[in-house]
Amino acid sequence: QRADEFAKQLSECEGQTRALIATQAQQREQKYQSLRARLDGLKQRSETGDDQIYSYLEEKVVGIKAMLAAEKTARTQADDDIMQALKHYTNCLQDALRTINQH
Repeated sequence: QRADEFAKQLSECEGQTRALIATQAQQREQKYQSLRARLDGLKQRSETGDDQIYSYLEEKVVGIKAMLAAEKTARTQADDDIMQALKHYTNCLQDALRTINQH
């Protein structure tokens, strides 16, 4: 009878241990899934952030290129204006020298 009682207690302990192990395994799996979901979310936000930074930088580069093109056009026009003014000044000097030489 004592052996039966001991076997019964041992059986109950084994059952409780199995139940406890199963519960803990389930809790670990839930924790793992929760952490995995958080990690996936963080990874996706990181990738989205990288895309946003890339887009922002690309916009800035396009803006800088446009500003450089406008500056180039303005400088070219200014150079052309200076050349025209020098040409006009040189022509005026030549006309003045011709007039002086004729008298």
